[in-house]
Amino acid sequence: MTREQLLRARLVELVDELLRRYEGRMLPTSATDPDTEVRLWGGHEVPAMNVGDTRTMNDLVEALLRVDAGIYGTCASCGNPIGFQWLQESPTTRTCESCASEESWRPSRAPG
Repeated sequence: MTREQLLRARLVELVDELLRRYEGRMLPTSATDPDTEVRLWGGHEVPAMNVGDTRTMNDLVEALLRVDAGIYGTCASCGNPIGFQWLQESPTTRTCESCASEESWRPSRAPG
């Protein structure tokens, strides 16, 4: 299995893990109440997730889209490859460890 396949499999595993939390609340698409906020996933609609889970799901989907576009694992800040270990630890990251570290130490600017 290639590095990309391993990382993609890990992302899909994380999506599945998150969806399992909502398994008992998933509805067949035909049974949806139009007044209920839902998100379509895998042929089922998932009732509104909490804010943290929604953010996590969005990050995971964005990472999978980057895999499909062939840009997953490339730092959005410097353009260098993101290390395999860093992607294993933080699979939705958009930056390499160096840029992430640099950004965390950068003082925030006051609105100007």
